Amino acid sequence: GNFTYVILRAANVYGPGQLAASHGVVSRYAVRLLSGEPLEVWGSLRLARDFLFVSDFIGALVRAVERPVADLTVNIASGRATTLAQLIRAIEQSTGKHADIRIKSARAIDMPVTRFDARLARKKLGWRAVTPVAEGVRATIAWLRERSESRSSAKKTVRRP
Repeated sequence: GNFTYVILRAANVYGPGQLAASHGVVSRYAVRLLSGEPLEVWGSLRLARDFLFVSDFIGALVRAVERPVADLTVNIASGRATTLAQLIRAIEQSTGKHADIRIKSARAIDMPVTRFDARLARKKLGWRAVTPVAEGVRATIAWLRERSESRSSAKKTVRRP
């Protein structure tokens, strides 16, 4: 039979729900900063990535389902490169804490800059990312704090015989 497809190639998706232990520089840095641990940067603070807030990605998924498009491969990204220095500054501002940054040796796997061209998503899906990194970082940190508070209050309510 006929088979059609839509492939969404996502940039670095982050936001509430991202667990620092498994992946994601945004949540990993936020958790480390909130707990007073140093942030490790491999190579340089000038490394830059195209960060995409999770609700923007979900919006792209919805558009891909709703729109009559087929046989499409499209980048889902902000189209902007945010340096690690800019990202850390946003995390510092959202937490009110100052980062202790430890620069480590560069890794061969790290490209200096990754930024995706998302114009096709705009044209074919009528979609574009709308969440600035600073706003997405604030929402991510609020979620991390809420999760941490609910876990610590759950520990306090445990009664032992």
